[in-house]
Amino acid sequence: MGNNSSSSSTEPDGEPDVTEVVVEAPLPVEPRVDPDVRENIEGTSLNSNTITSEFNEIKEVILNRSLEAGKAYVYRDKDFPAEPKSLYYTSRAPNQWKDIAWKRPTDLSKNPRLLQDGQSSEDIVQGMLGNCWFLASCAAIARSAKHIQKVVPGDQVISGPDYVGMFHFRFWRFGKWVDVIVDDQLPSVRGSLCFGRSANRDEFWLPLLEKAYAKVHGSYQAIEGGFTQDGMEDLTGGIAVTYQLGGKTPDHLYRTMTKALRNDSFVCGGIQGTSESVDKKTGLVSAHAYSALKVAKVNYRGSTVKLVKLRNPWGGKNEWKGDWSDDSYTWQYIPDDVKYSIGYANRDNGEWFMSFDDFTRYFTDVTFCTIGPDFDGDGKPTGDRWLLSTAQGKWQNGVNSGGSRNDLRKYQTNPQYFLEFFQPDVFHPGEDLPEEEGKCSVVLGLMQEYRRQGRADGMKNLYLCLNVFRVSSKPSGKLDYRFFSRNREVVTTGSYINRREVNVTAELDPGKYVIVTFHLLRRRRRRFLDPHFYRNGSEPRRVAIETLNITGIRGKKQC
Repeated sequence: MGNNSSSSSTEPDGEPDVTEVVVEAPLPVEPRVDPDVRENIEGTSLNSNTITSEFNEIKEVILNRSLEAGKAYVYRDKDFPAEPKSLYYTSRAPNQWKDIAWKRPTDLSKNPRLLQDGQSSEDIVQGMLGNCWFLASCAAIARSAKHIQKVVPGDQVISGPDYVGMFHFRFWRFGKWVDVIVDDQLPSVRGSLCFGRSANRDEFWLPLLEKAYAKVHGSYQAIEGGFTQDGMEDLTGGIAVTYQLGGKTPDHLYRTMTKALRNDSFVCGGIQGTSESVDKKTGLVSAHAYSALKVAKVNYRGSTVKLVKLRNPWGGKNEWKGDWSDDSYTWQYIPDDVKYSIGYANRDNGEWFMSFDDFTRYFTDVTFCTIGPDFDGDGKPTGDRWLLSTAQGKWQNGVNSGGSRNDLRKYQTNPQYFLEFFQPDVFHPGEDLPEEEGKCSVVLGLMQEYRRQGRADGMKNLYLCLNVFRVSSKPSGKLDYRFFSRNREVVTTGSYINRREVNVTAELDPGKYVIVTFHLLRRRRRRFLDPHFYRNGSEPRRVAIETLNITGIRGKKQC
């Protein structure tokens, strides 16, 4: 992604030489007004209220050129061209990609539309690109118009006098929202889209969004294989937490899913495997990700059954075949008005219900994405009742990259942050567990800078970990090895994990804490982001003990 400005020269093929510009901008955040949350970090604060983009300026250049020349020009993206290097980073094309040709929507449809009747989970159909993790994330947020409109701006047309063959989309990238511009040349095989597409073949918002996401990572091949946790965070700016299922299913999981979906958080389920393959008996796909759309309870022959509604990004007939599937006999015992109220429909659309017990039996994990306040920048909190704070920094060998607790004198050099909770969450007897009363709910995450675009060079994720220690008073400086030799962490992300982000949820007593962030390999220099969410009412204060080139801290007290 370059920082080049537009040009007005003409290409021999009649297309304007307008170089795409990607402008990075901070997530919209209101100026700090909460006296209990103080910005004591040196550097620039993330307090911009806009996401900057040169989309309209470039569009105006193209329209003016067209008007002057008396013929229509369209945009061509030179930073992500319609060439093999935008498809794959390996030396040779995957076999099934050899016949790919780039086509614009007007070449693929007689009546192309960016979207028709809004976006929904049913729009999304996976192609031959192995990015179900990203498409499942798209399907999850597509059920919320206010969230998808943040990612897919509405100021774009795909036909008519204002059409210029250019579109823009927004992704959350390492603490910032970025605006990504692409042309509308899309990979196709024999006149049909070959990667992600909408169920309606005249609708093109999904393949264009997928192209913008591929551009961010360097190629389409670079977004093969991943975690829904990463996809949901990139589409929301939230923080995602994953729970293991099967014998490790938390007792609170159904209640947590109910509250999450009710409060506009997003949920995806995953099934582990070495390759995507369909189980003929169950209809489920291994090494695959699904969107969770809804939970419901029904009275079945005198007993209450908990249900989960899911969606396969493959769409069509790729659905669950067991109890509570579309064709299951169990629906014969459910009144029509109840079926209508919970959204049951017997259609080949890739969506179905299954019992919660079967969900936890056949699925490997489930990921929840919690959305922070003021997602859409309109000054009003969106999503659930959380407060948000983030900080950026970097590990530097010999300075603050101390590694694990195996060597406490080196461990003491790791980045440290002070965190204080003044009062517990607001307790809701009908929703919260008795043991949560008097506690502060917190989600802590540690993210490393993106390495997916470095796959071609063999770049891999570091192994991350985060520890939280209880302290009696605010330290005057960093905690040293003597403290760590006498005290153990009260919260930890556990084993080192080589994912883009590690996180942990906790119920903490009001009081003072210090967070230590570290990774397994000490001889690396790596930027990181430390985001936190707090339940409404906890009123945290958080300052950095060490500056660590932190560019800002953001947060807002929710009314």
